[in-house]
Amino acid sequence: ARNANEAIPMISFFAFAAYRLLPALQVVFVSFTQVRFSQMTVNRIIEDLSEKGGFREQFLVYEKEPVKPMSFNTSLQLKETSFNYPNTNEPVIPSRELVASSSTKTSGSW
Repeated sequence: ARNANEAIPMISFFAFAAYRLLPALQVVFVSFTQVRFSQMTVNRIIEDLSEKGGFREQFLVYEKEPVKPMSFNTSLQLKETSFNYPNTNEPVIPSRELVASSSTKTSGSW
């Protein structure tokens, strides 16, 4: 009888702890499932990037000398700047004027 009296509170404690851990375990399981689901896509991207003459090779630029940083005193302006994907007529980014002042930081600034 003494062992049963000691075992019931201990079993209750572990049952309550397991009940409280269920949401965290569910998050871990969902994350694991997402990783497994995305694995084929990641493998395909790695394969494309590592192929000789593949995607990576198309965009490599070989410079004979290092590119010198461009300096400007007041601002850098790009007028009537737009972008559209190849083989399309409609621009994704319509004609805009972009201005970057010399005293501000932008994406990619150091």
